[in-house]
Amino acid sequence: MRPDVVWDGRWRGRHGIGRHADEISRRLPAGIKQLAGSNPASPLDPVGLTVLLARLRPRIFVSPGYNAALKASCRHLVTVHDLIHLNDGSESSRLKRAYYSTVVAPTIRQTGIVLTVSHYTASAISKWANIPVDRVKVVGNGTSIARASNADLRDAARHRDEFGHYMLYVGNSRPHKNLGLMLDALSFLDPAIRLVLVGPSRQVVGRLVGHPISDDRVKFLQGVNDQELRRLYLNASCLVLPSTEEGFGLPALEAMALGVPTAYCCDAVQEVVGDLGFRSPSNDPRSFALAVDACLGATLVDRHALVTRSMLFEWDRTANQVVEAIEDASS
Repeated sequence: MRPDVVWDGRWRGRHGIGRHADEISRRLPAGIKQLAGSNPASPLDPVGLTVLLARLRPRIFVSPGYNAALKASCRHLVTVHDLIHLNDGSESSRLKRAYYSTVVAPTIRQTGIVLTVSHYTASAISKWANIPVDRVKVVGNGTSIARASNADLRDAARHRDEFGHYMLYVGNSRPHKNLGLMLDALSFLDPAIRLVLVGPSRQVVGRLVGHPISDDRVKFLQGVNDQELRRLYLNASCLVLPSTEEGFGLPALEAMALGVPTAYCCDAVQEVVGDLGFRSPSNDPRSFALAVDACLGATLVDRHALVTRSMLFEWDRTANQVVEAIEDASS
């Protein structure tokens, strides 16, 4: 039977786009067909997707990522989480720019609507794709980590008193993550403050910053499960997010849900944390250290306020916004 709507569930995963895709996939109406299997980020995927959609013949194809068919046999509703592939020279390439200009942008203009996760990115997409900003639907994100209870916050405060303070970084080591700024800021902070990085490897980060990383203050963790990640967030004194650009900044929301303030650099994260985070220029280690110091001064009242603000971001709301956009694009 021919499906009216096909959803690209191949993006499902644990972090970033994958987390967004996974949470929405679980909340979509039963009648929507969900794809599984091959890698949607493969350079060959536009060709395979063209063949698949020509066979399925849906009325609309919806993706939680930026992928589209090379030749559209139906309307496409794609999600552009950021324009880092175009804006950051270290992340861009001739192939990526060609893909966005010859596949993604025409697809957006043809459908007349596109999804994204923040108002900051919506404005950038509007200018780049030359479409009205009100046709860029901001669906946002939610948090998959259970929010901190009052008891959690009290226990975490006791943990910090007993075991000391640490900054937490959660993410990858791509160039725009700007990890060198965070490491350079260590020299301006109390030597007792440690840094825990979840995701990057010591070897990769050492190559990025051009020197080995000391074992004394910096710890690298990989393969962390969700339960352990929640514990790491909860006991942290501060989340550090030194990226030069983000589409949203999901770790800042996850930290906020557990009462942890964020030291950050970019506009999209400002949109998430509001006036409860601490911003620094992206090229000044001393200023970033001052932002971290401000985070360290967060009181129990401040941490309760962070948890409360995190309630503005819910996966149910995001999924509802996606469904509304599908209905809009289908009409």
